[in-house]
Amino acid sequence: MPEMECITDAIHHHSITKPNRLALAWVNQKGIITESMNYKELSTSINQTSAFLTNKKFLRCGDKAILLFTKGTDFIVTFLACVQAGIIPIPLKHPNNTKKFSNLLTIINECQPQCIISSDPLDTSEQCSVPWIKYPGEFSDDSFQRPDNYPDIAFLQFTSGSISAPKGVMVSHDNLIHNLKLIGFYLTNKPSEQVIASWLPHYHDMGLIGAYLASLYHGSTGYYMSPTTFMTNPNAFLQLISDTKATLIQCPNAAYEFMVSQWDKREVDLSSLDNVINAAEPVHCATLEKFYETFQLNGLRKEALKPTYGLAEATLFVTQANTPVWTVDDRKVSCGYCPDIDIRIVDPHTHMLCKEGTEGEIWLHSKSNALGYYNKPELTEEVFKAKITGCSKNYLKTGDLGFLKEQQLYITGRIKELMICNGVNIYPHDIEYTVEQFPEIQPHGCVAVSWEDHFETKVVIIAEVKNKNRLPDMDALVQLIFQHHDIPLHDLVLCSRYSLPKTTSGKIKRLACKQLYKEQSITALKQLNGNLRMTHFVQENPGQNHKTFYELGVDSLTITHLHVQLTQKISPKYCNEVLASRLYSMQLSEYQSILNATSVKEQNRLIANWLKRFKNESKTTTHQIKNDARLHCSIEPSILPVCPKKDIHHILLTGSTGFIGAYLCFNLLRMTDYHLVLLVNAADKQTGLSRILNNLKHYDLLERCQAMNLEQRISILCGNLAKDHFGLDPSSWQTLAQTVDSIYHNGAVTHYLSRYEDLKPSNVDGTKTIIQLATTHRLKYIHYISTTLIFGWTPTKKLVEDTRNTAFRYVDFGYAESKWVAEQLIWQSEELGVPIQIYRPAMVTASTENQYTDKDIVARSLVYLLNHRVAITLPNQISFMPVDETAADIIAISLLDHSKHKVYHLAAEYANLPMICRYITEQYHYSFIYMSLAEFNDHLQQHATEQDLIYPLVSFFNNHYKKIAKMDNKRYCRNNYLEAKKLITGEQNSTSLHKTLDFIMNYLQNNKLIQPATAIPLNQQQHELEIPK
Repeated sequence: MPEMECITDAIHHHSITKPNRLALAWVNQKGIITESMNYKELSTSINQTSAFLTNKKFLRCGDKAILLFTKGTDFIVTFLACVQAGIIPIPLKHPNNTKKFSNLLTIINECQPQCIISSDPLDTSEQCSVPWIKYPGEFSDDSFQRPDNYPDIAFLQFTSGSISAPKGVMVSHDNLIHNLKLIGFYLTNKPSEQVIASWLPHYHDMGLIGAYLASLYHGSTGYYMSPTTFMTNPNAFLQLISDTKATLIQCPNAAYEFMVSQWDKREVDLSSLDNVINAAEPVHCATLEKFYETFQLNGLRKEALKPTYGLAEATLFVTQANTPVWTVDDRKVSCGYCPDIDIRIVDPHTHMLCKEGTEGEIWLHSKSNALGYYNKPELTEEVFKAKITGCSKNYLKTGDLGFLKEQQLYITGRIKELMICNGVNIYPHDIEYTVEQFPEIQPHGCVAVSWEDHFETKVVIIAEVKNKNRLPDMDALVQLIFQHHDIPLHDLVLCSRYSLPKTTSGKIKRLACKQLYKEQSITALKQLNGNLRMTHFVQENPGQNHKTFYELGVDSLTITHLHVQLTQKISPKYCNEVLASRLYSMQLSEYQSILNATSVKEQNRLIANWLKRFKNESKTTTHQIKNDARLHCSIEPSILPVCPKKDIHHILLTGSTGFIGAYLCFNLLRMTDYHLVLLVNAADKQTGLSRILNNLKHYDLLERCQAMNLEQRISILCGNLAKDHFGLDPSSWQTLAQTVDSIYHNGAVTHYLSRYEDLKPSNVDGTKTIIQLATTHRLKYIHYISTTLIFGWTPTKKLVEDTRNTAFRYVDFGYAESKWVAEQLIWQSEELGVPIQIYRPAMVTASTENQYTDKDIVARSLVYLLNHRVAITLPNQISFMPVDETAADIIAISLLDHSKHKVYHLAAEYANLPMICRYITEQYHYSFIYMSLAEFNDHLQQHATEQDLIYPLVSFFNNHYKKIAKMDNKRYCRNNYLEAKKLITGEQNSTSLHKTLDFIMNYLQNNKLIQPATAIPLNQQQHELEIPK
């Protein structure tokens, strides 16, 4: 076939060489052909329509026209007529309700078309200012005058799911012709001999280009039916394949699942199929196998299955596998490779190439890459003109994740949809596929969404059911998800069919579903929230009964539920002791036995046994803690040289994905020229970098860090504090020891409810590894971020900075115990010659730019006080320090050339809770009922619910409030800190209490964590209060 400037040139060529060849046919729901055209008829219709549109002066070359058609045959003639005339067609789904008409108006406003062409009248068309042209018009014998020059844009393809924020992909004539040639190259037989059967929407890129235009360009025959016919009766499509001896079909993965689930066992012959294309969404190997196994006796050949990858921004087609290939480990399906397209796997943050087998973003350089997004120059520059580090070529950033292995492309998911749970990448499609295996679930009617909240990533699954009277077993669903994906579910919602919003191509709108869930706008047939994880872990679970709740991964919210449930079931005489226990150390079997006891006597015996074991474990733990606080090291003091501060170039920072860690990272970049090696618990460097960048972005630090050449000044070290040598191999460990000159050790698991044994691997053993690193190859500075909690619940009136609490007094909960041990080890490392400095922040709070975290115990407590209008008459010192000031002071002190002190209390001037509450009343008009600490604890136990941020810490407060009361005279001495601060800034003043409170209140109000001051009227008289001096 000769070279073509426009796709219609190919159709006119076929009208001469094969005029009677059937070009396309429309099949109704009964399988009857209602309309058809051969190539000669199609060519004539295209010319007549082009003449009608241009000769009647409706449109000129370069104008834009929206096409709204319910039937594919009418649409394709009009589409091709527009393209031939140089009119830019914009195919859209015909709106059939008010909401979709509103979406249409949004796109009209975006692209400013000259008219709308439609074969079907619309009741609301008079609301639209754009003129409507009815198809078919009054055709004449006027000849069509082809334009001298075609516009750059052949047509606009609005991307799937982009209706709420329209993005029209500008596809050129060259893009289209190049892509159609690629499609033909990958077909098993000659393109012109293909017979295509399709139900795909003509307004979607896969239907328009893959099913209609590719068939017509290559002179094939196409049989088409309505998407509605397929969705209501997929067997009609199977029958169409059999009746027409189709050689090619193309569907998304979910459609193949749908056909298998709905097959009525009718006799169909699928032996003619050479190309069974699976595309438009992640391909599951199980789907390929299931489809083949279901229809192999009907003649389907396995080699016909063709996993394919494409996207509208690349016109359509990118790669296709000749035969199904998948990885052995996680069964990822290969989508093949295309030698005519430059495919690269790139780190999306650094823009550096990834190694083979490493996951990254898929970037493309190809003649099929579209021109960009219509009327969006900045986004076009970002997406279509990306550059790999060290390369001048423009690449298309697909937004898809994948990897290359042995010249095969594997798709793993979408960057925007990626879930990160405990540092592990989880792909929503994998979870959704698991759920859809339940026969009661509607095919492609499930969506998994997630977001960060409190201590953890919350994962919610929303699934449509086929029949509201036949619901799946919820416990079985939860258990299967946990077994297959090892993730905790926050909620599982079952709803009726058609409840979830979908795109024009039938994909569920993930972000819209998340918003509907958060707004509680989904009508649930059945829902498990709050108690979901508790239900799952407490149910009979063979092989897991011997594990503790900590080992099972139970979160703090669930442990509080377990505490509450247990105290409701047992004798009152044991309630306080049980509440004071650390339920994390209880085994699942013990919990079940107590709940299922057949008598009160038996239950009391089981509880007594558990409490006895708990107390014995506590004694053993105390002995273990003191033993762990002894540093066993073979390095002799002063043998190795110390790296002078002036020669420090590379530093290791731990804990950089945390709250303080983000600001330490920022200030190291800002105040030094060091290269930062960031230890991140991640499977690969890209995931690690994503965690770093997301953390900086969360606290609004990313752009400033990038302005300081962030990507060039950091290296990601994938490792785990809890593992020996961070889990590195010997060679990598030695390289690290030789590279790093100084260490900022901020990493620790901060969890007030966990046992010492559970925190020891990260907080204690991790510190030992840090010391080992500091004494390998050469001695390195250790800047250790400790905490004032190493003093526990001490009533000591004056806490001097050089005090170490070596006697281990007043420390009785896991986090404080682990930090106490870690600091003792750091002190002992000094005896080996390691230069150290220790920084003990008190209460780190919102930054001076109102950035904070609702995971912090201070935020949780203040939110409860403000929302419940209660305050405590407590004179204890409250020391709030803005996080950015704290981090900046730590780095600045660490850079002092001559610092005579080893330890610093980063604390503010004396303040107490009544002073804080009085300022909030004066400035923000919140009124409080004042009460004693004991009264507050009672209020907390009675009124706190899971909607309160403080709820996971209810038992913690109950255990320790009496000890807190004894600390009323404790004060922080901070002479070392103030002396250093004067050297840094020339003054000793920190941010005032009032300003710090303003930062906190701004954060709480901006994030709607507290109700307005007038929202909850007080029904009780506020107590008079004398503020303690």
